[in-house]
Amino acid sequence: MRTVQTVVLIAVMFAFAACSTTRSARKDMESKWIGRSAEAFFLAHGAAKTQNTLAGGGTVYIWEKATRSTGDNKPIFCIAIISTDASGKIQRIRPNEDAIGKWKTSSCGELFS
Repeated sequence: MRTVQTVVLIAVMFAFAACSTTRSARKDMESKWIGRSAEAFFLAHGAAKTQNTLAGGGTVYIWEKATRSTGDNKPIFCIAIISTDASGKIQRIRPNEDAIGKWKTSSCGELFS
């Protein structure tokens, strides 16, 4: 019974750690990109995977950076949702999916810290 409790405790700790690293990555992304142009973001990090124009003239982009780690060939990726106003200025940016990075617990955190 004690082993089960330990395993559950470790799983909960990892879940909280994952939330805090994604939260940290989100803050880093927001502080660097809110108010800047989406064009500048895509020039720095690569093109969006998809984009959808909103009725009000803004656009929502799905951006993805994916690779594999050397050695164990594990996927390393960061997928973000970026919302702009009609002029192309980023109003909202957040990680949508995030994998464990090479050096940190968040690939998005590695890219945007």
